[in-house]
Amino acid sequence: IQGIGGTSYTSDMAIDLTRFMELPIPGCTNPNADNYNPSANLEDGSCTYAGCFPVTLNMSDSWGDGWNGNTFTITDSLGWTYLSTTLVSGSSGTDSVCLSPNICYIVTCGGGSFPGEVSWTLTSDVTGGVVLSGGAPYSAGFCSWPSGCMDPLASNYDTLALVDDGSCLYATTFNVDMNCEPAGSFTTPNLESPVYGWCGGCIALTDVDGDGVWSVTLDLPLGTFEYKYAVDSWAGQEDLVDDMIAGGTCAPVTDYATYANRQVTVVAGLTTADTYGSCDPCVLGCTDPTSLNYDPLATTDDGSCFVPMVDLFFYTANN
Repeated sequence: IQGIGGTSYTSDMAIDLTRFMELPIPGCTNPNADNYNPSANLEDGSCTYAGCFPVTLNMSDSWGDGWNGNTFTITDSLGWTYLSTTLVSGSSGTDSVCLSPNICYIVTCGGGSFPGEVSWTLTSDVTGGVVLSGGAPYSAGFCSWPSGCMDPLASNYDTLALVDDGSCLYATTFNVDMNCEPAGSFTTPNLESPVYGWCGGCIALTDVDGDGVWSVTLDLPLGTFEYKYAVDSWAGQEDLVDDMIAGGTCAPVTDYATYANRQVTVVAGLTTADTYGSCDPCVLGCTDPTSLNYDPLATTDDGSCFVPMVDLFFYTANN
């Protein structure tokens, strides 16, 4: 409280004016900031913006004498200023700021002499991509950021994206061993899935090296993916119900009676190693226990069984 004495002689002291002086409360006074302090009455420059994107302003002047009073400014609809800068001299210079993706900005440039000499680009420090570019005079709203897949492990990774839009897809390779199927029983295996409407042959597999393992690579989002194998556009399909009843785990989407479909959880770099029509690996070999080369691990007989020949000798005794 401050008292100011007057000229009255009616008492020893007369207070003609009383001032109540509020102590300053420093803090962030921008309502758009994460650390906004509604009690603060003195902006101290401490405002922070979670998830802000660091960007660099590259300023150029074609004459090489600075921007001659032209100013580059970033504000918002409430009038808060996030960057106000100029090229004082020379042909080039930089400045930087961190901008929140949750704020609509107003970008202006101008107000000086020789605006035709002025040019600038606003570049992301993270991706190196140009966010905005222009010259003087310039005035435009800026509310949207380049969006796309921001995971470098995804097949559709976008190096210029600043906002992840959830569109990431991951190359997933499906391999199915057809060696245990009878020769000539199929032409082309297919991958079928509700994702593709059980389309009946639209996802064909190939066997480039002729080893009997057929493959296809699909770009899929993260999460579970249901599928099964068929051949020649539903001319035949695998039946895994018995495998699941017997304790198999390869086809968890099942009612244990009429259907059993495979399911994987898609992650970056996923590759399957399936066997057509079975939850067990395809192992070729001799399945005849009486053969010398019987293979107890074999699941399908490959015709290699070897049964030893027994020579019979007959002789007649002479008396």
